Amino acid sequence: MSLEGDIVRCFQCGSCTSSCTTNSVMPEYNPRRAIEMAVVSGIIPTAEEAWSCSTCATCVERCPRGVSAMDAMLSARELLLEKNGEIPGDHKAMIGSIMSTGLAFNPADQLDDIRRALGLPEVSLDTESLKQIRDLVEQSNSLKSLRPQGDGGGAK
Repeated sequence: MSLEGDIVRCFQCGSCTSSCTTNSVMPEYNPRRAIEMAVVSGIIPTAEEAWSCSTCATCVERCPRGVSAMDAMLSARELLLEKNGEIPGDHKAMIGSIMSTGLAFNPADQLDDIRRALGLPEVSLDTESLKQIRDLVEQSNSLKSLRPQGDGGGAK
């Protein structure tokens, strides 16, 4: 994480942490502390910290100094990816699912049965939509290693 930009304006008021949706369910998650460590020591947040950010932007809205803890966590993710390809396993699985099906999770087989019984269409993306999603991931050099080798299926 670069010490350039807005994180050096942080005066450690804690508004980001007190309004953080992740902190409300995971009290050990502390964006204020992560920013402090980056500014004072140049220490990048861990992969667990960086990938725990829900990117809801509440911290951005609440910060009296205009510091974006969310952007700091997104930058940390990018640096961790560039440095050693570090993504927590559950996020890798989610990205893999997005690449193969266009969805963040694979719907359970029972979901298709329920949707059919209700007269709803199957949950899937057409080939063009899936291609657009894959193209977006392709544009991120850091995520290229997660792209499927073949078509990957999932498109209808």
